[in-house]
Amino acid sequence: MRPPRIDGVPFHPVLVHFPVAGWTAATFLAALALWNGNESLALAARWCNIAGLVTGMAAMAAGFLELPALPETPEVRSAVARHLMLAGSAWSIYLVMLFLQMKAFPVAATGAGAAGFVLLMFAGHAGARLVYHHRLPID
Repeated sequence: MRPPRIDGVPFHPVLVHFPVAGWTAATFLAALALWNGNESLALAARWCNIAGLVTGMAAMAAGFLELPALPETPEVRSAVARHLMLAGSAWSIYLVMLFLQMKAFPVAATGAGAAGFVLLMFAGHAGARLVYHHRLPID
């Protein structure tokens, strides 16, 4: 069975832009709020993080729907596992960031955001390698 698609394109690459944008904004807004003590920026960072977490779940669910359609080669499965673990770890770190934001630990929350952002960059790179190095089709 073929997973649902939009005009021949899987949902996963369409959806990943939303958590990336939300978490990038959350990370930089939290750092800016920490630097100048602006509570409005801290609140905006929290809402961007929540948006990233929610849309990240949707992107991960869409990615899981694509798994059965991928080649069964060990190289591809290893690369998929790497991408999955990095993206899932980033999601988990941003969840920790949210708890720290809610408990008013701005320094720790900003540190978690920075760590999550690094993991997010590696996850994006691993996903790009699936398409460009392993030549996984998207249609």
